[in-house]
Amino acid sequence: PRAFEKSNLELDYIMNGKDFNSIEEFNKFLERLRTNPELKEKELEIVNSDPEKRNQLIYMELIDQAWRSNGIEACKNVMKSLLYSQSPSDAYIWIATNIAKTGEEDFNLLNIAYELAKLTLDKKYFNENKGNFWGLIETRPYMRAFASFSDILWADGEEEESIHNFEELLNLDSYDRIGIRLLLASRYIYKKMYDKF
Repeated sequence: PRAFEKSNLELDYIMNGKDFNSIEEFNKFLERLRTNPELKEKELEIVNSDPEKRNQLIYMELIDQAWRSNGIEACKNVMKSLLYSQSPSDAYIWIATNIAKTGEEDFNLLNIAYELAKLTLDKKYFNENKGNFWGLIETRPYMRAFASFSDILWADGEEEESIHNFEELLNLDSYDRIGIRLLLASRYIYKKMYDKF
């Protein structure tokens, strides 16, 4: 899925600032981009001339490689990724998932991931996009970090806060594209919160 996110972000960067006069013109450009590797390469050169965009794409590629590899290679990719992002929440999720040895380490790393992800989105953004968060590529690291941290809160005995967070995740993505609803239902049942159904 992360490779797909990177491809979508590349497309978003390429299309950003282009002024199309019609949907037909837009679709023709997309088709040319899809069928003409030289055009795509040229457009990506323009994108990569912006250091912030280039670094974000490199970061996403390294994180994707880390999840698809293992051992030393995966660790190297995650460590390298930290050089390319000011908010490397996905890197911290990977470290918590693959390296943390204790529940406390896991909790602290996922808390860092969540706090870093929160820094990338302001209150106005939350208000404007509530309900469709997973549909926006830039929100996915936040959603992953918030879900992971909320899950570790449950494991740490902070059950009410965990449930509240999962409810908030559903408010942010009402289509529940990361599968929170079933997890939340099981927690309602465990806590005998039957009125929530």
